[in-house]
Amino acid sequence: MATQCDALADKTLKDLVKVADELHEVLVDPDLGACRDVGVTGAALVRSGEADRAAVDTAVREAVVRAGEARAVLVLAFLGHGQSPPNSPQLYYMASNSEPGNSVMSFDVNGLIGEAVNQENLAGLIVLLDTCQAGAALPSAEALVGGFRDGQTRLSVLAAAPAQEPAYDLDFSRRIVHHVREGFREAGEFVPVARYRAALVADLPSQDPLHMEYHGVPTAADEGLWLAKNTCRRPVSVPVGLGPIGTAQLDDALRSWPQGGADASLCVGDQQDLAALRDRAGTGDEIGALRVYEVADALLLVRETELFLTMWAGQRITSYDLRRAMTELNAGSEGFRKPLTAPPGLTAGELLRHFLEDAALHDPHGGSRRPYARALARCLVAVAHACGMDAAGEEVLKWADAHGLTVELTDAVERARRLREQESASLVISLHAALTDWPDSLTVWLRRGDTCSNAHSIPCTPSREGVESALPEVLEWAEDLLPPDVRLTHIDMVVRAALLAKWRPEEAEDGLYRLGVDRSVVLRWADRLFVPRHFRSMNKRARLALEACRTHVLDTGESPVGWMNAATSGEVAALREHCKAGLCPPAVGIGHRSGVFFDLLQTLLPYAPVLLWPDGEAGTVVEPPAGLARLWERLPADFIRAQRLRWSADLKGQHAGAPNPESAELMELSALRAAWHDLPWLDFCDSFRGRAPMSAGGTE
Repeated sequence: MATQCDALADKTLKDLVKVADELHEVLVDPDLGACRDVGVTGAALVRSGEADRAAVDTAVREAVVRAGEARAVLVLAFLGHGQSPPNSPQLYYMASNSEPGNSVMSFDVNGLIGEAVNQENLAGLIVLLDTCQAGAALPSAEALVGGFRDGQTRLSVLAAAPAQEPAYDLDFSRRIVHHVREGFREAGEFVPVARYRAALVADLPSQDPLHMEYHGVPTAADEGLWLAKNTCRRPVSVPVGLGPIGTAQLDDALRSWPQGGADASLCVGDQQDLAALRDRAGTGDEIGALRVYEVADALLLVRETELFLTMWAGQRITSYDLRRAMTELNAGSEGFRKPLTAPPGLTAGELLRHFLEDAALHDPHGGSRRPYARALARCLVAVAHACGMDAAGEEVLKWADAHGLTVELTDAVERARRLREQESASLVISLHAALTDWPDSLTVWLRRGDTCSNAHSIPCTPSREGVESALPEVLEWAEDLLPPDVRLTHIDMVVRAALLAKWRPEEAEDGLYRLGVDRSVVLRWADRLFVPRHFRSMNKRARLALEACRTHVLDTGESPVGWMNAATSGEVAALREHCKAGLCPPAVGIGHRSGVFFDLLQTLLPYAPVLLWPDGEAGTVVEPPAGLARLWERLPADFIRAQRLRWSADLKGQHAGAPNPESAELMELSALRAAWHDLPWLDFCDSFRGRAPMSAGGTE
């Protein structure tokens, strides 16, 4: 949309139509913005500088409907004049017949955004606003989660200037056109909207462009909505040569075998040279030669796996699918290796190379023959599962047989099946019947998949001893309902705030062993399962916070946890006001258990879906754990692994050996307690909305 306002003849925007046409041109270019111009009614008119309010309204609404029908992302751009009432978060776009101070004859941008994001089947909405006071159009969380789609949508808004501040001479749009055409050397194959904001801030110091991003669809790509393809990155299905991990590992191996007389750089672009190096190393009897042989053989198998996946599933593989596959392998690693991670901004091809090299060359089980073959088979199965393809199909079996991987593939398929079955069976034990801490009954649900298949209530004495003595009966009830080959490996403990800080359910005894010896046990806050009216929308906001956490980890490689402390009730009250103003970090750590610790805990629980605090009555987190970001994708499951390491260290005392780096990171986690409410748990909580505690879809 690009239209002059007749009532502002003294403020006519020079080159408005020309700039709008240039922006439209790059957005519909298949090699740049890759938008499809659907040709809505009045499409040319609304870019002519002469459209009235009715023409703009008709064109925009028709575009919203058509984008929903196509299940597409809609890109809208508004160039021209905007007005906003004083101190109002409301932007009105001014058409040819609009008047200053009159909202009726202006186009309500905020209302349009709220309606468009809730359009059925719309895959996402990108809005570019090159007007004065454009920041007034940034929607509130309530506007996004309160519509017909209940927050299950995606939105990215890029505004030329803050509310109540001017934008100048369409420079915002001109610079967007420039950056779309020029691309970004450090960005990936597709440039997210947020990257343009960073460039525009440097370009336009007098305007301070704003950006907001909302992702309420857990299955959407985690790298954000993208505005254009990156002209600095040629689309690559399979990168040439070795990746950074492969090159570094081969260099390291060659240094241990100087007799080889080779350099990793000579093998980067030629698989035949790499194969020749492997064969030459295979004839040597030095330890260094063996290391070179293993690394070269692993890299050749990485290449074969990469080529097969690209040929077999290349039309389906996305960066999001690959990150899902990495998360699946991390969850099933049982703490034996450092989590698989990847830097942001990689193309799908680069990410696949990184994923396979990392898995193959960092597998800790070096005692078995070709451990990298097993690791790559597991990667293949995880990618197939993430893409919705059959890892045991005829094509895959033929490929595995040709490369001597039949056994490894069969094992990987079976292992993935077992893990999914175990993940699909978990137990929820709720102590919500307590008025303060310990209840007189336990309510339990057995979860298979996303729903409860059964529900049950068991009486107990209202004390710690009474609750813990009832747990074996609860577990026996649940295990009797499961098939013989399915183990109960996960328990969610739902408790009141008073118990979060003082109970260790993983240390409760189940017969001969502690509950956490072979099960993960995660503490959940009861008010997220049965949300009180005064905490309305709490879980919807939690989804935004969790998405912000994940994006932060992927983009920066750093922990998203903000650490807070309070020593007096006055400081707690000040932090409460801080949270009410929307300034609470998406994940919060309490750095010290002061005399007002419980008040602080209660204050933060509704605002932070991830809440951490130091273990022990007088615990203090001197330094936040360095491994939080690296382990983020495996949390909260890794907390129980951390506790097991702590148990072992405490019992071995001075005879405990020094941990390896991965174990050291986990040991740091054991100094923390957590109330962790992730997306799968919030999905489960949503299934209880409006129901009584025992009516979760099962039977008593």
